[in-house]
Amino acid sequence: MERSNRGRAERRPRRAAPPASRRWTRRELLRAGVGVSGLALLAGCAPAAPPRDQSGPAAGTRAEGSSPGRSGGQIVLTSATETLTLNPALGTSSDTIYYSQPIFDGLTRPDDSLRPIPSLAESWEVAPDGLGYTFHLRPGVRFHDGQELTADDVKFTWELIAHPANKASNYTFFSRIKGAEAYRTGAAPTIEGVTTPDARTVQVEMEAPYAPFLSLSAFFPILPRHVYGAVPVEELDKHASARQPVGTGPFKLAEWRTGDSLIFDANPAYWSGPPKIDRLIIKTVPDYTTLPSLLRTGAVDVVGIYRAVQAIDYDDFARDPNFRVHEMPGYSNWYVEFNLANPLFQDVRVRRALIHAIDREGIVKNYSLGHGQVVDTPIHPNSWAYTPPQTHYGFDVARAKALLQEAGWQPGPDGILVKDGRRFSFELSTFMPDYPELLQEAWRQVGVEARIKRSDFAGFWGPTYLAHKHEAAALHVIIGIYTDPDYPLPTYFTSKLNRNAYHSQKVDELIPKATATLDLEQRKRLYADLLEQLVEDAPHMWVAMPNEIWATSSRVRLPDKRLGFLMLTNVKDWERVG
Repeated sequence: MERSNRGRAERRPRRAAPPASRRWTRRELLRAGVGVSGLALLAGCAPAAPPRDQSGPAAGTRAEGSSPGRSGGQIVLTSATETLTLNPALGTSSDTIYYSQPIFDGLTRPDDSLRPIPSLAESWEVAPDGLGYTFHLRPGVRFHDGQELTADDVKFTWELIAHPANKASNYTFFSRIKGAEAYRTGAAPTIEGVTTPDARTVQVEMEAPYAPFLSLSAFFPILPRHVYGAVPVEELDKHASARQPVGTGPFKLAEWRTGDSLIFDANPAYWSGPPKIDRLIIKTVPDYTTLPSLLRTGAVDVVGIYRAVQAIDYDDFARDPNFRVHEMPGYSNWYVEFNLANPLFQDVRVRRALIHAIDREGIVKNYSLGHGQVVDTPIHPNSWAYTPPQTHYGFDVARAKALLQEAGWQPGPDGILVKDGRRFSFELSTFMPDYPELLQEAWRQVGVEARIKRSDFAGFWGPTYLAHKHEAAALHVIIGIYTDPDYPLPTYFTSKLNRNAYHSQKVDELIPKATATLDLEQRKRLYADLLEQLVEDAPHMWVAMPNEIWATSSRVRLPDKRLGFLMLTNVKDWERVG
């Protein structure tokens, strides 16, 4: 990798002023896809809201038997998608993670900085060498069917995740436990390193230290053995329990209306006290342009998961006393992944040039109307591990052109760059509706042709992305649900696991090194070094992180949290106030 100043991004002081941005017109933004909801409203064709769901206690009323201090009633929350399963041991998608929060608890839960705090485990001890954990379970915790939680349920859950017939990727969080690999391969009947000396104690022996164990592995939802253990693992995804979950959480699933909603009733026996509301409904609303009208008519109470209030509608809701707006750093970071197996992208000067060519601050300013930020890392700004990289690629078209010329690319007859008889033209695969056209236009200005190939997520993820059939991919990483910074790093950046042929010996060493120490400050320093290396190598281009803008009726009060995901981990505290 080159170490001279040629082709390198500039070093900048923290909080440097962004470069001047091109001001897109409203027409350009709308044509590019921004403000579609605003366009629908301007056109006067926002669809009528469906009638309010009247099942269960009426909104704003108190159910019979409600405890003092509880508001009662129901809250209707929107989500853009519907989960495929409510068995978290099988589902690895963000849908399953989001939808599991009302139903299940783990041994730990995240605080506002995503550090682990007690949940089903009221306390624990960690051996000084990081090779042993002892969890003390909270007494008197019961599953939704009335049976008491025991240490055996914890051992069962972790062995279900590691079972040879379970193909979900959650196993990696438990792979460092002594005997996990032998169990995973079928060479042992149980995981040797997980023992239960009594009904309230779980002991874990590790093969090697794994610092994220408390925040990732121990956060994983605990399932009851008496329900899920009665079904062969290979049949669990089709078993009724995938749609009729039993957990220890503050809500029980009452009904799943396919394609419409999931209805949760309060768990009056919840170990931390009953929720403040009687019913939670998560309504599937795939067309986000309808969200403003649904909220204004009272058909829904909270616009939240995945697609919340669009930036173009922010001011209207923020000024209206009938609503409350909760603006938080985004749950996902948009990025482009360059496939380094493609000769077009093997020269780091080319990758840096493609980043310099994009006015990323301008995208935040004009596309997200200022409601967002450029985050040059796969670690969320709210995480304890976040350190802004010192290296930054500012918007600089002249620099982009100079780097491309240094790399041997010259303008062809049609304006597209040519080198050794090959045009700089590639396919940009994506499922994202938001930003690829903006990149396409900007790259064209420096002589690079990106041909957008858009499909739905299912068509993109498996057949294209995981199959390594993309030349470049525009996607996002949902870093707002990662309770430890290690969560996405191995699969996206280590040489053996990533999907874009990126290889860095330093990165391969830093990722496991950062998980091998329990010293939080040392981990943070290692992640700062790692992130700096990733920015220098530029295997990805981080585009923008739009803020999450949740909006609620003024008759609803949500906890003051800095992530939508933390709103859901604290759903017990949601309440109606009018």
